[in-house]
Amino acid sequence: MHKNRFSIDELAESLRSKDVTDISKVRYAILETDGDVNIILNSEAQAITEESLNAPQTDSGMPHIIINDGQLMKDNLRLMGRDMNWLKSELKKHNIRSVSQVYIMSIDDGGNIYFARKER
Repeated sequence: MHKNRFSIDELAESLRSKDVTDISKVRYAILETDGDVNIILNSEAQAITEESLNAPQTDSGMPHIIINDGQLMKDNLRLMGRDMNWLKSELKKHNIRSVSQVYIMSIDDGGNIYFARKER
């Protein structure tokens, strides 16, 4: 993504345009040569859906990006009612010492966290 100058914000926008708000359900996001993004969902996300079971749908709300390519989004952290102590605790769970080691971290209104470490 970095080589193609494609930011996390642009990825999130592309996912939303395909009705995918939870990045943890994405197995692959492929940037095509025409600039379009094709999405391949995890098998769990493709299998049985709440709609097919006629179960009540749960909406965890829109995920907010807390760390974007190694940069802390302080306003989003505050918006989600979290502080630096909470963030340090979450990073410690993943053996991360610095925000700069994180590619993306998001949290939704239900408290679901998505986390991806930067590749070395």
